[in-house]
Amino acid sequence: MSDETIPVLRRSHSSSVRCTIDPYNQAEQGFQLDSTNVTGARQPPEAKRTLSSRYSLRSSDSTVVDSGGHFELTDRSGVNQLPCQDLPRRSTTWSERCVNIMQWLSVSQPSQQQSPTNPLDEFQDGYSRFQYECFDNYPDGWPRVAAFLESSDSFGNYRKFGHCHARLLIDQMSTITEMEQELLELDRKDAAGGEATDWRLKNRNHKKGPDTKKRDLQENMKKELLTYVPLLLNYQKLKSLDQTPARDHDSVFKWLWTWKPLDTPEFAWIFHPQDFVSLVPPRQSGLENFILRYLDNWPRSYLKNLFKSNTQQHQTQDASVAFYSASRINTFARLMVVFFAVLVLFIPVILFLLTSMSRACMAVVVLAFCFIFSVMMGLLTHAADKEIFVGVATYCAVLVTFLGNLTRAKA
Repeated sequence: MSDETIPVLRRSHSSSVRCTIDPYNQAEQGFQLDSTNVTGARQPPEAKRTLSSRYSLRSSDSTVVDSGGHFELTDRSGVNQLPCQDLPRRSTTWSERCVNIMQWLSVSQPSQQQSPTNPLDEFQDGYSRFQYECFDNYPDGWPRVAAFLESSDSFGNYRKFGHCHARLLIDQMSTITEMEQELLELDRKDAAGGEATDWRLKNRNHKKGPDTKKRDLQENMKKELLTYVPLLLNYQKLKSLDQTPARDHDSVFKWLWTWKPLDTPEFAWIFHPQDFVSLVPPRQSGLENFILRYLDNWPRSYLKNLFKSNTQQHQTQDASVAFYSASRINTFARLMVVFFAVLVLFIPVILFLLTSMSRACMAVVVLAFCFIFSVMMGLLTHAADKEIFVGVATYCAVLVTFLGNLTRAKA
């Protein structure tokens, strides 16, 4: 075959979505010159269209996928022409386009067959070494108690020893106050002594040697203050922690009292429920607490399995210990709040539309439902006072606007 009739098939280096044929093919083969006329090069033909391609990472070949319609490939000499490929025309209806898009998305996604092995297989050996805490595996005694308290944020409750902190702080305050009075008396004596002693208020040293009486007293006061201030700040942090809810303290008490992993005098600290604080603040609304109390009072309820946490239940084989999913309870509580909000909004509207009321009765209905709405905002949410005020005002404005439009329509 002569050089003039050799068709050139150009490789398209494409992205993951689309590619365009390079008409000049300068990247790999350069211009094709006529063997009979070396002085002038023919202009290469223009690309007929843009093709959609998908590149295979497992080989050096590029797969060209036609997006529909006819296209032509011509040789460099322009004499011979490659035959047209009879491909189906592009669909024009919106349903066919949606189907084609879905097929394109499914083909574009990498499949597990493209890789020699499943990507998860190479990590399987590492996953098998993961260790999940289970407090039942710890030895009975202090290790198991520590593992149980750490198994859930609801069990992470500890005493703040408020009385002991107050006792130590009071003792430190008395000691420092006594030193303060003693130092003040020394200053007054030096001031009353005239020129013979007032130099001690202005200079730390005496002509014949240092005056160490005040210095020693100040050093002792410094030691007491360095003990008192950290103790005061630590107690302030403990006081700022939220008090342990009665339900969480009761859960820890029941577990200790049932299994008795320690001798009775060793867990006497559990008998002071008002002195416990939670390390993690319990961010539970009144509705969430109601759901938890319901689950505790009705242990055989079908909702209990719905709220159980599958990721934490592996920590024990004890059927009496149940770990609930905080996210599920929070979601269910929010749905209930939305349901009650819609109910409170639509009940008065339905009453106004379906019943004939006097203006006095309408005013009473609006007042009653505004009160109910404000109570629900205060009990079911963590809204502040100003948020409750704004919410009730908005709710009242909606009802009043609806009543005004309804009155004009009836008139």
